Parts: sequence; C-alpha cells; structure tokens
Amino acid sequence: MPGMGGVAVGQQTRQRLRAFALGRSGSGRLLRVALRIAGFFVFGASLLLPLLLLLLLLLLLLLLLLLLLLLELQLRLLVLLQLPLALLF
Repeated sequence: MPGMGGVAVGQQTRQRLRAFALGRSGSGRLLRVALRIAGFFVFGASLLLPLLLLLLLLLLLLLLLLLLLLLELQLRLLVLLQLPLALLF
C-alpha cells in the first residue's frame, strides 16, 4: 500500500517537529537557550536599567557629600593652623 509509507514519514516529521519545539533536539535546545538569553537582555535590561541609573545617582551623591566633607575639614584645618599665627601678631 503506497499510503502507509506517507503516513509513517508524516508521523516521523511530526515527532521531529515536536522534539524541536520542546527543545529535546540539539538545535531546538540551542534555539531555546538563545531565546532565553535574548529575552533576558530585552526584558531584564528594561527592568535593571532604571535600578542601575538610580544606583549610579546615589553613588554620585555620596561622592559629592564626601567631597564637601573633605572641603569642610580642609577649611577647618586651615583656620586652626592660622589661629596660632593670629595670636602671635
């Protein structure tokens, strides 16, 4: 019967396609991993980018506060060093 061979080939093709879709074949697994990585960069980056920008802003504010503190300490030290000279004259 000529129709029986066609059915077997169609069934085998369906099994291969199903294995590919489920990621059980080598190329299907690779495609699934690639899509997972791409999804992380598309959706994960859109979630992480505002958090990273906020963290960068907080770091810059902390650096600015540290700089202001160092300037204040430098001015206090300068005043303390000039005080004995002012007492001499």
